[in-house]
Amino acid sequence: MNLQQIIQAEREVIEQGISIDLDTGEVLFDETNLNELGISKKNKFLAMGKMIVEKTNLVNEIKAQVKAMGDHKKTLESEIKSLKEWSTFNINEGEVFEDTFIRVSCAKGSPSLKYLENYNLDKIPSEYIITKPSTRSLDAKMLLEDLKGGEFIEGVTLVRKPSLRLK
Repeated sequence: MNLQQIIQAEREVIEQGISIDLDTGEVLFDETNLNELGISKKNKFLAMGKMIVEKTNLVNEIKAQVKAMGDHKKTLESEIKSLKEWSTFNINEGEVFEDTFIRVSCAKGSPSLKYLENYNLDKIPSEYIITKPSTRSLDAKMLLEDLKGGEFIEGVTLVRKPSLRLK
């Protein structure tokens, strides 16, 4: 019997267990079946309580594992970043190292902007400025295109960051 059935049976036992002694007028109640249902109900609630505690403990264990895995992930990502930076710094463009499992090479990265020490937004020509109601910012795409085209713009220059390729 599930808990809902036990509660329904309990109601029925209570309704059917009430009787009146016609000789004395006394209200009698037969609690035999009710006691059995009470034990069954008690066991159901205790079992559910144990399941709730078990599942709560499992959830807490999973949370701890997720945190540990997150910490481990951050450590691995940091190690990967350091290894890539060291490799990129120490490999020459065009060098290729390979074996049957991996190929490591270095290629020119795509051009990006580098803001120089003397960079000042006021010195950048107005056509490169994007004005929004509350702020001013650079149109980096347009700056990049014009710098690639050979224009000189004070405060910015083109840089190419090499990219490490692993296949």
